[in-house]
Amino acid sequence: MPEAPNRAHQVMRRRRAILLPPTLALTFFALLAFLIACLILFRTGSQVAGYDYFSFHWNFWWTRRALSTPGLELFRTDFVFFPSENNLAFHTLALAWYPLWAVLEPLIGTLAAMSIIILVAVTLNGWAVYAFLRTEGAHRALALVGGAAFQLLPILRYFTYQTHLNLLGWFWLPLHLMLWRRIAALVQARRDGRVFALALVQGVALWLLLLTDQQLPLFLALVLGPLALVSLWASSRRAALVAAGLLAVAVGLALGWIAGPLPYLVGEVGGFAGGDVEARPGIPFPDGFLSMDGEWWRWDRPSLGAFVPLAVLISALASPWIRPRPARWRWFWFAVMLPPLVLALGPTLRLGGLAIPLPYRAVYALSGGLFAMPWRLGPLAALAGLAFVALTWTPLVSSLPARRLAPVMAVLMLALAASLRLGEPGPLSPAPAEYAFYTDMGAETCPGCDEYVVLEVPTAVGTGEVLLGPPDAIALQFHALRHHKRLVNGFLARAPVANYWWVYLDDPMMAWLGQRRPLEPETVAAQLRERVSGWPIGYVVVHRDLIEADGPTQQEIFAFLNAQDDLLCPHTSEGSAAVYRTRWHPLGCALRMPPEIAPGVYELNIGAPGDFGHIGAGWHRPERIFDAAIRWAGHASEATLWVDLPPGEYRLSLTAQAFHEARRLRVRVNETLLDGEVEVSADGLTEATYTIPAGALGDGRRVNVALIYDGSIVPAHVEHSADPRALAIMVDRVRFARIE
Repeated sequence: MPEAPNRAHQVMRRRRAILLPPTLALTFFALLAFLIACLILFRTGSQVAGYDYFSFHWNFWWTRRALSTPGLELFRTDFVFFPSENNLAFHTLALAWYPLWAVLEPLIGTLAAMSIIILVAVTLNGWAVYAFLRTEGAHRALALVGGAAFQLLPILRYFTYQTHLNLLGWFWLPLHLMLWRRIAALVQARRDGRVFALALVQGVALWLLLLTDQQLPLFLALVLGPLALVSLWASSRRAALVAAGLLAVAVGLALGWIAGPLPYLVGEVGGFAGGDVEARPGIPFPDGFLSMDGEWWRWDRPSLGAFVPLAVLISALASPWIRPRPARWRWFWFAVMLPPLVLALGPTLRLGGLAIPLPYRAVYALSGGLFAMPWRLGPLAALAGLAFVALTWTPLVSSLPARRLAPVMAVLMLALAASLRLGEPGPLSPAPAEYAFYTDMGAETCPGCDEYVVLEVPTAVGTGEVLLGPPDAIALQFHALRHHKRLVNGFLARAPVANYWWVYLDDPMMAWLGQRRPLEPETVAAQLRERVSGWPIGYVVVHRDLIEADGPTQQEIFAFLNAQDDLLCPHTSEGSAAVYRTRWHPLGCALRMPPEIAPGVYELNIGAPGDFGHIGAGWHRPERIFDAAIRWAGHASEATLWVDLPPGEYRLSLTAQAFHEARRLRVRVNETLLDGEVEVSADGLTEATYTIPAGALGDGRRVNVALIYDGSIVPAHVEHSADPRALAIMVDRVRFARIE
């Protein structure tokens, strides 16, 4: 009996040596991570990984804002889906990564900081599995292959190329397994002081696991639970081991309550997937275990690739003939592999015409839809399976001389790289535009400038399960990192449907601004009036590139917003964005005057980016013909403009050309029909001139100029063209010259 502690001490010394920072191995996994994520790194600033990238950038911005602003709660916010208050305890904040982002972002910007975080996460995923396999007794060469195989799993690469930081934290699982192994060994060696210290460390690690993603503690239970039970059965100091485990759990729960989401989970319900369980994708059998899907970067195409499943199968079949005999302990990891593997298959196993219901159905029902993606358990099965494989072949590999081991390693690495297509990156998306006006909003220091809402058009909202409206409009949440304001648009995982559904169809104003419901002018005007001062709304930003250009919707939006002069004023235009400031805004509104090109001469360049604030009904999208910016009129029986001018008498002149046949053109200013009718030629530009009496202009505010023409023609009806628009006249410029 006295020798047992010495043997245990020798085991601990060996494991401590294994856990010393293996610089060479870490370098190997960093290089492999670079190969996996190199496209993300090289395209930083111009492209981003996946659709969900904006949510994680916003997460970290919000964390910094909440922690640095008195009165804000980290896990409750109305900065998305305003005015709904949202519980972020169900949202994937990935808070464990925040400290690294907080250090990097001020130095290199948020896009570069996120790329570095991805590289670190992918590196740790491989290195942690390597270290875990070494602590289990695997040969160093097999542990290296195992870590690389885990890094290259198609599912983990999907998380990489979707910027799913919450699900790039798989390294926490092998780290927890190693921590528990050390605790069990220290308990057996009666090193109670170190047991206490390490239990505290594991408690902190449990807290960090919870902060990474709410699902990870449940994933951990599937592997750490069996290991804890076996350790307890094998220990001669079971009470001490139970006490150490309870201490770790207590520390994790306490930290999760004091500095985590646990208080916000009590009595709250998130919005989970719901619906038919058959719609939840599992790893297809056998295809998902024999090959890597051609579009592995899609959430509905999960696969493990052939390397790990075939390695497990070959190891199981070859076990009886391997000499020297492998340790029986490996079968424990084989057994641990089976539950997550079965769950990862999804709700139904289909073998030919046979459909076999699987246990995932019960898990889906019991969790209320929390486990909506059963294939996410695939890496868990792979982790246990790699332990089984490495321990199975370690005795044989350990007996090989270096000259024979080197070619074996080379073949394994080549097979791994080929089967999991190492050189194949996922697709990237264009990085969001850097609009200066958002930065200007964030720099405003006026009283009340921190409290308003930025209303993005088109309106759209989303959760992890459903996107309602244009997906790119949901991603406008990213710009909060620059303007620092509340939004209606946005994305929150597991948000209750009541927090966002109203934006989609129920609300006349929000649904119309998202092109999902016809305009109800009086109702929408009343809602806008109430919200401009009540929420309040500071700016309305119309993203023209996200709204159909050739249809009537975009021009209907501009015509309606320009008619609300008592509520909105055009502020600026940049790229494809047109910005209105509300008259509530403390910095006020400028007059809607065309540029003054000479004393008393005001010219409106129709079709130029800044014309959006002057456009009323009847116009089509802006176009360019050679160097000229123009718009076609003809959508309605007249095309209207809105301008502000100093009071007085004016000469109005405009340059226009008719489509297909000449048009008779008259002009009305406010309620006054101007004298004269001009024939606009279809063969070239016509200069049309009218006189505006001072009485027609009034005080010069909210002047409505209507161009009235005698008809329009659809190009598709008269020539070889697919253009479905009704065209009357093309207008290049409109000039107002004051008559002294």
